[in-house]
Amino acid sequence: ISMASIRFVEKGYPKADAWIADCPELLLTIRKDQDRIRRKVRKALFLSNLHHKKVKIRGFRFVQKEQFWIGTPVPCPPPHHSVYVIELDPSVARSKRVAELNSCRNPSKLCLYVGMTGLSVEQRFENHKRGYKDSSLVRKYGLRLRPEFYEQLNPMSQRGAVWMEKKLAAELRSKGYTIVGGT
Repeated sequence: ISMASIRFVEKGYPKADAWIADCPELLLTIRKDQDRIRRKVRKALFLSNLHHKKVKIRGFRFVQKEQFWIGTPVPCPPPHHSVYVIELDPSVARSKRVAELNSCRNPSKLCLYVGMTGLSVEQRFENHKRGYKDSSLVRKYGLRLRPEFYEQLNPMSQRGAVWMEKKLAAELRSKGYTIVGGT
């Protein structure tokens, strides 16, 4: 189904505050195209002629009113994920596993662990040191947080943090740091 088959309530699309769809097949299209629809629909989404007991589209909350399902966009939660960098004791570089990961390391530069979390960075470091959902290398060799590497990057979405963790680890590794984590 194309966007042309959608009848907009207000003129001036894509600034319409709501739209009505008469086609049950539209549900599949909406599921595939959620982000674009969320940007274009500001207040409500009206679907009619749907024979489903419950309509679910991620990002919308639906209520049934007579023959229409009225969906309002659910606001995205504020970003609260972070990447972090922990300085490790230099003796960690003697580990065979660490040496294999960092073949181009500069021995005069720091050994670092790169990670991501939905908690506060300080709380995550404490969890590592306590042994709760930890990296054994951080538990044994972790010295301190190094905010100068990550402070300007936080906070971010979970997806952004996953991507940034890998990017930051690769970037630091390319500069000669011995890097653990970041995968």
